[in-house]
Amino acid sequence: MNKMCSKADARSSARQGLVTALGGLLVGLAVSAHAAVIYTVDTKPDNTGTANVISGGSCTSHIDVGNPVEGCLNSDHTQLIEFATTMSRESPVPASGYALHFASGGQAEIDGGNGGYDPAGNPMTSDGTVFFNDLTFTAENFFFNKVVLSIDLAPGTSGYVAFFDNGVQIFDSGVGFWALGSNGQNWFTVTAAGGSFDGISDPFSFQVFNSNSLTSGTPGIVHDVKQVRLGGTDIVPVPEPATLALLGVGLVGLAASRRRKLN
Repeated sequence: MNKMCSKADARSSARQGLVTALGGLLVGLAVSAHAAVIYTVDTKPDNTGTANVISGGSCTSHIDVGNPVEGCLNSDHTQLIEFATTMSRESPVPASGYALHFASGGQAEIDGGNGGYDPAGNPMTSDGTVFFNDLTFTAENFFFNKVVLSIDLAPGTSGYVAFFDNGVQIFDSGVGFWALGSNGQNWFTVTAAGGSFDGISDPFSFQVFNSNSLTSGTPGIVHDVKQVRLGGTDIVPVPEPATLALLGVGLVGLAASRRRKLN
């Protein structure tokens, strides 16, 4: 009877050790996927390893007018990319105006649309454009760790942009805001080394502020975003030392249970 109990206890201990090992591995990987990310923000375009996001009929599906608007990768017309703003009219698009406009051509351009009224119900500016303030990138089944884009502000305006990974502000060497001018050449390359933006549960976004503070107000002065490029697909995080330590604890428990079984 005691031998049977000992065997049952050994099997139970072995199962517990295995669960601990697997649990440590899964938790560690989940933590390391974000903890290991190192962000870099350059104020110039770096198109290496990226694909252009295009609009129009060449994509298997596309939304040229609305919120969100949708295009695809130039390298894969089945890989759809959506862009949405919170400072704009929601879909369905009202007859008097619309939220975002994805213009095709040599430079695919996401702008605030034209004709009608702005999100507050005010008549649009004299050039017929609704300015917006933020943009979120979403993509299903697509992992990228590099974003290239040019942010063009309304004429005569200036501000600061902050970038976000799943709503968490991105910092590069302690810097979290970058100045913007209205010259149409506000280029940025944002890279997440050791991680990725998956576009659905972990989206990339930017927001414009009056000054280098999250509480300084959002002026809504973005005229358009051009030349969006994405790169670095299917990023696989490398386990951190903490992850390996957790796995090691589980394996030690498993080995100990097996020794008890043998004894």
